[in-house]
Amino acid sequence: MNVLYGKKLQGEIKKILKSGGSKKFAVAFIGSGTFCRIQGKCDILCDLFSAGTNPYEIRKLRSIKNVTLRHLKKLHTKIYLSDNLAIIGSANMSNRALDYDGSGNSSIEAAVMMQKKLLPKIYGETKALVNRLWRKGQPITKDLIETAIEAYERDNRLKIKNLEDFLDNHFFATVYVDDELNEEAEEMACYQLGKRWEKFFGVFENWNKLPLGYLIDLYWNPKTDKIKYNGILKYSGICIPFKYKNKKMGKGSIQIAKKIDLPKVTSDKIKTIVKKTFIPGIKKKMNCDDVRNKNDGVVIPVEDLFF
Repeated sequence: MNVLYGKKLQGEIKKILKSGGSKKFAVAFIGSGTFCRIQGKCDILCDLFSAGTNPYEIRKLRSIKNVTLRHLKKLHTKIYLSDNLAIIGSANMSNRALDYDGSGNSSIEAAVMMQKKLLPKIYGETKALVNRLWRKGQPITKDLIETAIEAYERDNRLKIKNLEDFLDNHFFATVYVDDELNEEAEEMACYQLGKRWEKFFGVFENWNKLPLGYLIDLYWNPKTDKIKYNGILKYSGICIPFKYKNKKMGKGSIQIAKKIDLPKVTSDKIKTIVKKTFIPGIKKKMNCDDVRNKNDGVVIPVEDLFF
């Protein structure tokens, strides 16, 4: 039996997600980014109606032929079971736990990992527990997912009352000095999102991996040295590659984030906090040239701007 934490744990869980053979997971919360990491036959038991589970991700997982999904109310276990080992710990199947986006901003998780051949009795008891929980769960149908989406949208309306709420909602500041897309990126955005895409989406051309979560959209005008707040976006991992017409430029990509329509009270509160706390915090840490020297822009976790 091994005790794992941090990157070591993340690596072992990701191996199980992609491993062959049959797998069964009793993991409370399933977050964005899980869909593209699941391979092979897999049974997943989760709490579909928990605030920690993204029903849109569950809908994508349900489309995978060899994936079977069940819902169990109040489930809070984090058990990953494969044909030859089991991991029991604190990590959900989410970016915050497993660092899907490679940003390094994940929580510190820990777990024990046991191999079947070395600890057959404990492995067998773990498997029996997972099977017992699985039988208690209900199949996740298309209608159940739609009901969960309605509840998710209702319960996940962004509520910001103070600085600490930014931490709880996983915010990042995105700062850039060039707000114009290249022709090919503009064409791809129009093709994917429609001609009026700017009203509903933010598009980031050739940025390194954006973190999953809420983005504070900030444009640093190099002529006036002022930072303009453009609103809140939510990034869920959508990244689309394309080719530039100029062969020397090679390949590019756009990452698409959805603009969040906020109630006026919340919008005004966010705007005030951003202007009074985050923008001064950014200017203390860097200047316009620091941002300009980046090929894309700068991503800053809001906790780095609190003090």
